[in-house]
Amino acid sequence: MVFTSKDSGKTWIAREKVFGSSQFNAITYTANGTYVIAGVRGALFTSKDGQTWNPQVFAEGFKGVIEDLASDKKGNIYAAGWNGVVFHSNDEAVTWTLVETGNSERLTALTISDGQIVMVGFSSTIVSNTGSNKETRWVVHDQLSRSHLMEVAPNHLPDLTIELKRTADCKVEVTVSNKGPGRLTDKPYRDESVGISISSKNKNVYSISLKDLDPGEKLKNTNGKVQHTVDLKISTQLKATWGLGINGIVKDQNMSNNSTSTGECPLK
Repeated sequence: MVFTSKDSGKTWIAREKVFGSSQFNAITYTANGTYVIAGVRGALFTSKDGQTWNPQVFAEGFKGVIEDLASDKKGNIYAAGWNGVVFHSNDEAVTWTLVETGNSERLTALTISDGQIVMVGFSSTIVSNTGSNKETRWVVHDQLSRSHLMEVAPNHLPDLTIELKRTADCKVEVTVSNKGPGRLTDKPYRDESVGISISSKNKNVYSISLKDLDPGEKLKNTNGKVQHTVDLKISTQLKATWGLGINGIVKDQNMSNNSTSTGECPLK
């Protein structure tokens, strides 16, 4: 489904007839005023006003999945998706060129910042170019000690931290705060495996997803904070980890400022 609004989001109109059974994962708005949406089975459409949409193709016969889109002020548009596929367009998404990055892992998100393109995905794949206008060179970083990454952002991004505190007996208060300068996106809320894991003696004893921990989505905003109390019925020292699996859900283009956070909860 695609919805558009003419009154700053007060009312919405479904634009569904032209799309058929298409499924979309991403949208971007170019510097020259073109909406671009893409998704499953090679779905790709463009629009100048959000009302009239025109079907496009990445490449003849392409039926893959595009996970994310990004565009910059120079008219470049990038699309990234499954099997490491990356496309580039510089003519408002009319024609596309397949980009060879040397990566075949699934890509889930990308961003363009200060002329640098950064993509993340499964097996913590981070593909980035040098930002040089003369030659685009790609570097693939595989860090097997980390799990999948769901989102990438410029340097101004959220930084989620956790604290554990015993309140009584085996009850533990978990506090998660967004202490970064940026805003968390919707993606981590859609993945049930993103959240907090609490372990004792290397054994997982409790976990909660971000969606259940923060139903009001307070952590999307800077200085957002949520608290959650749980009776673990266990009195040993505890360790909690925030993120997808055991690691962070957000990375910036310098692979720093991530949202991996570990808190220790000692015995009372």
